[in-house]
Amino acid sequence: MATGVGVLPADPGKGGHIRRKPMTDTRQRGAWRRAGFACLLVLGLLGCEAPPDEPFRGYLFFPSGKYLGQLSLASGEATPVANFGEQRVEHVSALDNQELLLSVFKPGGGRGRYRVLRFHPIRLSSSTLLVGRQAHYLAPSGVIVYDSGTALQAVQRRNVRRSPTLLQADSWQHPAELVSLGEAGLLFQSAGELIQHFDPDTGEYRALGGLSAACRLGDAVWLADHTRLACRSPEDQEDSAPYRLASLNGDIDGSLSLPAGRRFRAVTYIPDQRILILNETRVRWFSKSERYPVWAYDVATGRLRAVADNQYLGATAVYRRSLR
Repeated sequence: MATGVGVLPADPGKGGHIRRKPMTDTRQRGAWRRAGFACLLVLGLLGCEAPPDEPFRGYLFFPSGKYLGQLSLASGEATPVANFGEQRVEHVSALDNQELLLSVFKPGGGRGRYRVLRFHPIRLSSSTLLVGRQAHYLAPSGVIVYDSGTALQAVQRRNVRRSPTLLQADSWQHPAELVSLGEAGLLFQSAGELIQHFDPDTGEYRALGGLSAACRLGDAVWLADHTRLACRSPEDQEDSAPYRLASLNGDIDGSLSLPAGRRFRAVTYIPDQRILILNETRVRWFSKSERYPVWAYDVATGRLRAVADNQYLGATAVYRRSLR
């Protein structure tokens, strides 16, 4: 059961109370100044400045050690929502418009214990739904795909105790990368294997050879309204590798215009604002410690805007328009 909140760490394994304001991109600010100066010279007008950006809306829920964290996209402030004590929150996904699926781990007893919790972030209530980890709910089919610790399998939400559909055996030794496609199903891939597409309506899955040649699923995110996967080449394992846009057939028809050589990681896509949330890893010059800026990438324009100066978001995050 979740308890009261406490201090939310900015990065893995470190403490620190985080209430950050959004960071300003200095290059963008300099461009505005130059544009304003040009306006004054050419037109002789006062107040010729770039209009202020429309603020982002909504919140991200993300795993942060023993906490479930919440990041305001408008202010860039991160706050703890719930404290799970000895349990570590490892994965967050959406169950419906209000509830979340949390994969938590409690150390001890050999491998420890993984559980999938059903959590309500407003009521702060939780209950165990499954024994396992890395759960994804695929609406409207009502199917939950999760790793039981021995196999990757699919069950119906309305009756999780019924015999599951087996997708991959021996998931403990060969854990799979999972990417939810929402209504279009789910992608999964084990190391050295082809990407598989699971159709929750039929319960069947098939290999995607073309997509496997174009993408690896680690740190990949599905852009639902573009029907494209933001992914990295399987031949480039660097965490600074560029992102490409690929169809499920493996056709590459675009890329993300990100600064080369920087370590960005795609976390989640927000369709109603058409932004891809990215977490960057930077090393401080003097201390050599890491910080984790959060960015919003406008898929339509290629513009990168700052959200928070230093907050590690974990492997997954869930967007909510409001906290009600």
